[in-house]
Amino acid sequence: MFVVERLIDVFAPHDCMVCGREGKLVCDWCFFDMCPPVPNRCYRCLAASPESATCKRCRSKTPLKHVWVRTDYQGAAKELVRVFKFERKQAAAPIMARYLHEALPYLKDRLIVAAPTATSRYRQRGYDQAKLLAKSLA
Repeated sequence: MFVVERLIDVFAPHDCMVCGREGKLVCDWCFFDMCPPVPNRCYRCLAASPESATCKRCRSKTPLKHVWVRTDYQGAAKELVRVFKFERKQAAAPIMARYLHEALPYLKDRLIVAAPTATSRYRQRGYDQAKLLAKSLA
């Protein structure tokens, strides 16, 4: 996070997106209920699948072998992504990284790389959200 955002957190802390408590964007009480984990399943057809692998029926339609998903893109999870991208709430990056860390399997010698953000989006937002998220997750 930028120095300015850290100063703002001290003098004007975030309110929890879920319960409204002052102090964090998502308080410790709400963290576990905000984004309930989804079972291992194929990301295309949502059929149960071990280790979040793409099922046999969907393999011919995609080159992806596994897609790990932490929660459904709705409700508070969707709002967390929105405030991170469009309201400049960089405090969302470590929260999202924590959720992602819980969803990803242990991968030996894992390398985390951010997908490049368009220059126009970087200028518009003032930061590269993909890079910030990758840095928090790493």
